[in-house]
Amino acid sequence: MDTEVDSDGDEIELNFSPLLVDTDYNGIWDCDERIFQNLEVNIGNQERNEVSSVSVEFECTGYINSTTSIEDLYGKDIYVSDTVGLVGVPIDINSTSAFDSAVIKFYMDSSCTLEILDNLLILWYDEENDRFVEQETTCYRKLASKNYVKAQKRDDQTGIVLFASTASVACGLTNSRADSEKMILLVSDGESIINSTTLNAAISNDIKINTVYIGGQNNNELLRSIAEQTGGQYFKAVTADELIDIYSEIIVDQRIDSTDSDGDGIPDIFEI
Repeated sequence: MDTEVDSDGDEIELNFSPLLVDTDYNGIWDCDERIFQNLEVNIGNQERNEVSSVSVEFECTGYINSTTSIEDLYGKDIYVSDTVGLVGVPIDINSTSAFDSAVIKFYMDSSCTLEILDNLLILWYDEENDRFVEQETTCYRKLASKNYVKAQKRDDQTGIVLFASTASVACGLTNSRADSEKMILLVSDGESIINSTTLNAAISNDIKINTVYIGGQNNNELLRSIAEQTGGQYFKAVTADELIDIYSEIIVDQRIDSTDSDGDGIPDIFEI
């Protein structure tokens, strides 16, 4: 039985001792210890630049940089390269690490239009049966935003702003009342910046900003800080299940009807 990580260098990267089989004496050999790690690879394909980078993250054995690869197959595998409707490049992801589940992220170039982004799907090539299989995917930001708007009360006023490299107003406030509580729901993958002028304007105008960090295991300190400074709440959702917990907190905060007719943990008002 192999009792070591692939190399001494890998063990050092994982804060293991090359001299010990169980560095932290927790009863799990270092080679079987699962540690949360992530790997991101810049694609940089000049011919097909829609996908700028791809990342994978999971709790796994081994050092992810040594056990896992992310490769651009465009032009190398003609079959997948000629797929009708292909956006970006076909990606091959392989890993010898042991893990239960993984989060794969495709980072889109800012030149992609909203029409493209709204109609994306992921295809997995099943080599054994020589066919493409559509994968179930969740656009967390879209799901969270739709359901948050859906949960508003009759007298609430709601506006929608879409942003990537620039921001645009998709829907202005449905109504405007001077005595309304002002609140923003900021849903982001964490690749966000905010200048002090914007933040101070929100604070001085008593605008509460609730922030939702989508898809990452670690916390996002910028989004947390924005929420804290404006009196809002910070949420983190790695999976769709965790969005249920966020909905529950919103229900308590806004006194929304929590009826759950089918008992699936998602209140009826949030069901799609």
